[in-house]
Amino acid sequence: MLFILSGSDYPKIRNHTEAIINNLKNRKTESQYIRVTEQTECENLESVLNTNSLFGKKKIVFFDNAFGNKEIKYIFEKNIEELINSENFFLLLEYSIPADFLKKKEIIKNLKKIKIKKIEKREAQTKPTFFHLSDLLIKQNKNALWIAFCRESINKENLDLIINIISWQMKMILLAHICKNAKEAKTKEFVFKKSKEATKKMTKEKALWILESLQKENFNHIKKIPKRLQIENWILKNIET
Repeated sequence: MLFILSGSDYPKIRNHTEAIINNLKNRKTESQYIRVTEQTECENLESVLNTNSLFGKKKIVFFDNAFGNKEIKYIFEKNIEELINSENFFLLLEYSIPADFLKKKEIIKNLKKIKIKKIEKREAQTKPTFFHLSDLLIKQNKNALWIAFCRESINKENLDLIINIISWQMKMILLAHICKNAKEAKTKEFVFKKSKEATKKMTKEKALWILESLQKENFNHIKKIPKRLQIENWILKNIET
């Protein structure tokens, strides 16, 4: 049996590999464990790959990023079909597997017999907030708001988030007009402080009008006109220059 593991999340893929090896060792207590690295002598590798186990023991052969040695890679690929169909266990860990390796006919033909695991490191993704759009709305800067909205609305998934953020910001400004402090408004101090600053640029009546306008609008009701264009039209019609 052949296990193929790869990925850029080094700690996670390493831990996953070790878990597989430990599990195999526990299941096959009499097994013979062999680790192959770039430094392994190639003269001995052919005997390691031999499907006949020593004294009938099962082999667990771990190729630990050994493909840096071209000769080892060549021997592995030459024997790959025998490894896949062997009763022994072969694990191949390469943080970066050559693009053409998984396309080999021996791999494609025996795909059901191979366990492939790829663990890539995920970059932390920052969820967009669009507070900069609500800031432009507070300043009543129509042109800048329109340009910023066009840029952010390329991703259709952002549309509802944009409307929700602007509506929320208007609610915070209304609370800042009415309430004396963050405790009374039941919001965080920095949110209240920012909203209080916004009250100098936007009256309570204007904030209420924008909030009610957004709540009354149904940007989905005209199916022939994309939602993005309907919101864009709302900005151009209702925001002062």
